[in-house]
Amino acid sequence: MLIGAPHITGAPGSLSRGSTVHTIWGVVSKQAGRTPQATAVTQERATRAAALSQSISRHAPAGTAVAIDTDSALNAALAIVAAGRSGCTVLPLNLQSPPMHRVLVDALPSLVVHADAGGVFSVTRTGLGPGAGHRLEGIASVMYNSGSTGRPRGMLVSHDALLARLAVLAAVPGLEPGESVLAMTALSFDISLAELLLPLTVGASFVATTAEVRGDPDTFTALVAKCRPDVTQATRSFWRLATAGGWPGAPGSRIWCGGEALTPQTGRPAPRLLGSSAPAGSCGISTARRRPPSG
Repeated sequence: MLIGAPHITGAPGSLSRGSTVHTIWGVVSKQAGRTPQATAVTQERATRAAALSQSISRHAPAGTAVAIDTDSALNAALAIVAAGRSGCTVLPLNLQSPPMHRVLVDALPSLVVHADAGGVFSVTRTGLGPGAGHRLEGIASVMYNSGSTGRPRGMLVSHDALLARLAVLAAVPGLEPGESVLAMTALSFDISLAELLLPLTVGASFVATTAEVRGDPDTFTALVAKCRPDVTQATRSFWRLATAGGWPGAPGSRIWCGGEALTPQTGRPAPRLLGSSAPAGSCGISTARRRPPSG
């Protein structure tokens, strides 16, 4: 529990601006150097992230929160990496969510990072920090729950915890260089971090989608058939929606169920399915096991 932040839980670490080796920026920039022509991590995108980082640094002290407002998976990934380079904490926004104003007042971000349809970034001062903002050195992100049972509460994820979780996910359930992940989870939900950031750390790529894919099983089915991602991740609730809508499964894909424990009914159309469960804010997977094909 942070002093002065009764609705944010977790333990802060320490990180000074410029010490980026142990942040997502450090890992991704090293991967970009190893595979400069990879689809996900090109030099052009690394340059864009560096430019955004400089803009963030001019307006937000290291150790303060920076809110991200974008529907684009690519822009979200670049903004997260840029914030890591600046030593700032990411606060994903869902401005359509009714409790979002309470999240802003609780987290006190210094800036909001916006991205237009063309991928051009801009930053706006909130007037909430940094003077009144929380000191969040060593914290990679703040993930809030929905507040459906009361006031929204934020979970802090440290840089060390984020990188450790991504390293584990790269091994189990596993993601290889050159593979692709379907990135369709809303940024304000913690399992999106695995979809956006894991590919960048191993030389893989992600397939960016729109919000329509999350709510329309037919659109989802068509996209998976067209793009044939190696990994598709969603919650148990989504897989239930998809199977109820007649989704036949994706034999060429590995199916991850993140954030919620599986039920036997959920895995029936997916012969290569990994089930998991996790507390909020833990990047979506804390325990995992493979499910055998359902008969």
